[in-house]
Amino acid sequence: MSDQWLALYTQPHREYLVRDYLLGEGLKVYLPEVRNKNQRSDRRSRRPFFPHYLFLQDPGKEKLPDIRWIPGLRRIVMFGSRPALIPDQAIQFVQTRLDAFETSDQEPFKRGQKVRIVRGPFEGMEAIFEQRLSGKDRVRIFFELVNRMQVSVELSIQDLLPPS
Repeated sequence: MSDQWLALYTQPHREYLVRDYLLGEGLKVYLPEVRNKNQRSDRRSRRPFFPHYLFLQDPGKEKLPDIRWIPGLRRIVMFGSRPALIPDQAIQFVQTRLDAFETSDQEPFKRGQKVRIVRGPFEGMEAIFEQRLSGKDRVRIFFELVNRMQVSVELSIQDLLPPS
């Protein structure tokens, strides 16, 4: 096996089909993926990070299947008449960065955690974090008003900080 990779360009939404075919041929394939933020029950939980692209570890010319006949594949990415060879270090860098991206994308607050509102009409008040909403940066919090009555409010997550 080589320590270089080929970049493959697929038809729209056919990255998984090509990956599964190549894996079935016993080849090493890397499809960079990230988590879907707005998960629907009828969709995958992950999606390609580079739509249309995946990477195949260069098996050498004698083991490379006839690319023209792989279902869903358009072509090998080329520089002129030569395949674009990607060093293994570049693939490892992408894997490391995506892993770091996924872990940094965790919720900044947990359900039931106290938060402080730093902007808007409720600035300075403490509240309880409830959940992230479907909007990109919207969250629901609860805070107490007179006589321990809890009020639900939707805010931007940028308006919250952990209490000091």
